Amino acid sequence: MKLDVSTITKLSGRSMDVEFNGKIEALNDIVKDGKFDTVFLKGKLVNIDGVLELNGQISTKYRTGCYRCLKEVTKELSIKVSENFVREGSQTESDEYTYNENYVELEQMLIDNIVLHLPTRVLCSENCKGLCQKCGCDLNIKSCQCKEDNIDPRMETLKKFFES
Repeated sequence: MKLDVSTITKLSGRSMDVEFNGKIEALNDIVKDGKFDTVFLKGKLVNIDGVLELNGQISTKYRTGCYRCLKEVTKELSIKVSENFVREGSQTESDEYTYNENYVELEQMLIDNIVLHLPTRVLCSENCKGLCQKCGCDLNIKSCQCKEDNIDPRMETLKKFFES
């Protein structure tokens, strides 16, 4: 999403409201195990001596599989964002976003912030029992008759010691 910032780049202290409401297809390509709905951004962009500072809120819903039982789960993500955009060609650090001429490209900033704030494991509920490691049955729905004899092979000799 290109944002025209020509009205605020001329004078320091000028600002503008920023709103984005749309899908970001590249996000679904990057995060293979999640499907994202509409991404919302609401914030304010302020020119501070040539550096455009964006402060706002990103929110979206996404669907992914539960880490334990693989059932599809819908979660909501809400992120406070504070990012700087510097004029392209000026001395920048590698992690700063740039703006070219009179336009700011917001898509990469949105993707970066969403990906960085995704949880590593999503559960359908805190007490999800997951799947049986032997037969694959969903333990949230029914119990299986599989025997739990998960003994570390290195400890097998100790088992004989306690049997007698």
